[in-house]
Amino acid sequence: MHTLIVILWGVVLSLFAMSAPARSLPTIPSGAHGVLTITSVKVGSLPFLHGLKGEGRYLTYNAQGKLCQAAPVKLIAGAKTGDRIGFGEREDIEMVVYSEVISKRLLAGQKTVSIDFNIDYQMHNPRTDIQITQGLLREEGFILHPHKAWSSWFGVHSNALKCETI
Repeated sequence: MHTLIVILWGVVLSLFAMSAPARSLPTIPSGAHGVLTITSVKVGSLPFLHGLKGEGRYLTYNAQGKLCQAAPVKLIAGAKTGDRIGFGEREDIEMVVYSEVISKRLLAGQKTVSIDFNIDYQMHNPRTDIQITQGLLREEGFILHPHKAWSSWFGVHSNALKCETI
């Protein structure tokens, strides 16, 4: 009986340990520097306030023109639109990066705040720095590579990310 319980427990744990199905790589559109995909997005809501937190990867080209990915890229986002108290998960977030400045900031691990750049939720136009293609609403501002408040007091910042060739 004890052996049967151990075997069943092992089967249950293996089901939970299975990795998620492999995601296909997004296509980098013509004229873009890369695509940022944030997965495992967690959301928390309070009346009049909600926030998102996730981590993902930046798919781009290295100096030799080869496809590479840099990770982890962290994201926090939020808005003053919460209507209930709750926690959960949300669909992946995908952003197309058209700005060379933002691309360099992502690879350098530097904080990037949406309010400082031209964000587009429709078709890309010549002034677009980032186009949100999935997962964020127009009213949700975001920060890429957010720094903890205490670390900024001491000048501690994230290091540059390594872009691993794919």
